[in-house]
Amino acid sequence: MNILNFDNRQTWKNIFSSVLLLLLCAGLFSCGDDEKNEPEAPIEDDYFAMAQELLQDSIVLNAHAMMSIVNKTKLPTGCPLKYYFTWRDDGLLRIELRNFTVGKMPLTIWFSINVKFMQLNTWEKQEYTDEGWLKFKGEKGMTSYSPNMQESQYEAGTGGNGTVIGYLNVLTGRIEFSTEFNVMLVQAYVFEQTIDKSRIYRYDEEIRKFAQDLIKWKEEHGE
Repeated sequence: MNILNFDNRQTWKNIFSSVLLLLLCAGLFSCGDDEKNEPEAPIEDDYFAMAQELLQDSIVLNAHAMMSIVNKTKLPTGCPLKYYFTWRDDGLLRIELRNFTVGKMPLTIWFSINVKFMQLNTWEKQEYTDEGWLKFKGEKGMTSYSPNMQESQYEAGTGGNGTVIGYLNVLTGRIEFSTEFNVMLVQAYVFEQTIDKSRIYRYDEEIRKFAQDLIKWKEEHGE
């Protein structure tokens, strides 16, 4: 990670430690007898309706784009990404990310996945203690990608094993989720933040500001 400022390094260390701890603990608990046998409990109808109201159409969220352990967004605030949310008749939520590329990422990615909402398990309830938190997750997400340069070591392709795991508080509008595209170790992490639907009208402006801030960051850090 090429962030030289100590405070930034410490911030990122805390972020990645938390993410890795979350994944590690999830894996450990899934192997335990109690957690392994704990069923995925459905959510209450009113909470489900709130989730449907919150997540619909296009929503702009800030995220960190990673290739392995390299942060391609560089900035602590991440970059604005436009997510597309569509509810299916079977109650699953379809999440899409289109034309996803940041900075010097060598690929542009199109991604779609269907996620299911459920109650938090026993361990997660100890981490997300406020009322209103729900969990959503999906597997076998479809990824299509193409190289950003004609002369590139990468080739266009598709894959079908992307995953999403995330959490939504329907009472506060707080959300966070991580996406594993299963391509070149690329991930996107939407850190916890409040959904602001008005951001869709400022998306182009936010993209321009991110590009300007990224150039400034690279100048300051010799990249």
